This record gives sequence, structure tokens and C-alpha cells, in this order.
Amino acid sequence: MPQHDRNIEAKARTATADQQPSAEARARSVAEQQINENLRRIYQEKLQEDVPDHLRVLLEKLKEQDRLK
Repeated sequence: MPQHDRNIEAKARTATADQQPSAEARARSVAEQQINENLRRIYQEKLQEDVPDHLRVLLEKLKEQDRLK
């Protein structure tokens, strides 16, 4: 095989290898996806909870102060 053809073949292999994520990158990606899903689940549950009474009272007081200005 001529040198020119070997260089082209080597570049093609390198380009293909560079396009595929490493095992470490894939594992990191899976871990990041799991973390994201868990955070979404936790925060979605929190969004369903009512605002505590003491915070609701505080918000009403702040709104009243704004109205008086």
C-alpha cells in the first residue's frame, strides 16, 4: 500500500476515534443525566408543596408596604 493511502487510512481511523466519546465521558454523561433527573424530581415535589404560613404572612406584609408607598 502506498504511503499516501496509509496516511489517508490513518486519518480516517483517527477521525472516527475522535468522534466517539471515551468510556469515561460516557460514564460521566450517564451520571450527569441521573443527577439531573433526581434534581428535577426533588424540585418538582417541592413545587407541589404549599407556601408555609409564616412566609405567606411575610409576603402579605411586604405587599401592603408596597401599596402604602
